[in-house]
Amino acid sequence: MIVINTFNISNNNIEDIKKKVKKLQSTNDHFGVSNHTISHEIKDPVCAIDGYARIFIEDYGAQVDNEGVILIENIRNICKDTLLLISKLLVIGVDSEWVYSEADEKQIINSLIKKEDHAIELFNKTAESIYNVSSDNIIKADIIIKKIYHNVIKAVYEEYNWLNNYINIEFFETVDYANKENINGFTEYYCGKISYLLTFLKKFYLEASDELINNISEYILSHSDSDLKLKIIAKKFYINNTYLSNTFAIKTGMRFNDYITMVKMARARYLFINTQLKTYEVGYKIGYRDINYFSKLFKKYYGKNPSEYKNAASTNNS
Repeated sequence: MIVINTFNISNNNIEDIKKKVKKLQSTNDHFGVSNHTISHEIKDPVCAIDGYARIFIEDYGAQVDNEGVILIENIRNICKDTLLLISKLLVIGVDSEWVYSEADEKQIINSLIKKEDHAIELFNKTAESIYNVSSDNIIKADIIIKKIYHNVIKAVYEEYNWLNNYINIEFFETVDYANKENINGFTEYYCGKISYLLTFLKKFYLEASDELINNISEYILSHSDSDLKLKIIAKKFYINNTYLSNTFAIKTGMRFNDYITMVKMARARYLFINTQLKTYEVGYKIGYRDINYFSKLFKKYYGKNPSEYKNAASTNNS
C-alpha cells in the first residue's frame, strides 16, 4: 500500500496566485512582456502538479486506497479551477476592446494639452465607465485604465518635450499599489497625478494672448540651463529690452525676472532629485555662481535649503 502525504491547496494559495497575476500584469507594459509569457509563468507550475497527479493515478492507481484516489482527484480539480481562474484574470484581449474607446483617450489628451481642468473629470468618468462595464473582471479594468493613463502622460510629454527637464516621467509611471485594493483607489491615484501635471503646466507654460510671449515662454522652458537674462532673450527674439519687460508683465501678470527664477528653481529641484550633483554643481549648471544666493532662492521656493531638500527626497525614495 502506498501512503500519500496530504497535499493542501487552500484559499490562501488562490489569493497568492491572484496577487502574483496582478503583480506580473502591472509590469507588463513596462517590460514589454506578453500575456502569453505571463500566462505560462503562472500556469506552468499548476499544470505540472496536475500532470504529476494524472501520471500517479495512471501508474499507481491500483495500489492506492479509495481515500488516496479521492485526494488525488481533489488535487486535479483544484488545479483545473486554478487554471480557469488564471485565464479569467488574464483576459484582456479582443473582448476588452469594446469598453476602451480611443476617442475618449484622445479627448482626455487634448483637454490636458490645452490645460483644461475638464481633463480630470473626463479621465474619472472614463475610468468609472470601464469599471461599470467590466464589473466581472476588475483586473481587466485596472489594466485598461492604466493603459489609458500611460498613453495620456506619454502624449503630453511628447507635446511638451521640455517637461523632461523638470519632472522625470517615471514619477507618473510608478504606481504605488499600497492601499489600492478598491476600484476608487487607482482612479483617485491617477487623477491625482494628472492634476499635478495640469497644475505644473498652468504654472510654468504661460498662456498669453500674445504669440510672441508664448514662444518666449516655451524657449525659456526648453533652455533652463542657459543664460536667460532679459537682454539676451530680447536679442534672441529681435525686440527691445524695455518692450519685452513691460509686455511680459502685462500679458502674464508676472515679472520677467521672477519667471526666470521660478523656472530655474524648478530645474534645480529636478537635478537634486534625479542626479548626484552637489549643490554648487547644480548652481553652476543653471547659471548661479553665488551658491549662498542660490541656496536662499531655492529655500524661498521650496521651503528647504538644497541639502535639506536632497536629504528629504532621498528618504522618500528609499
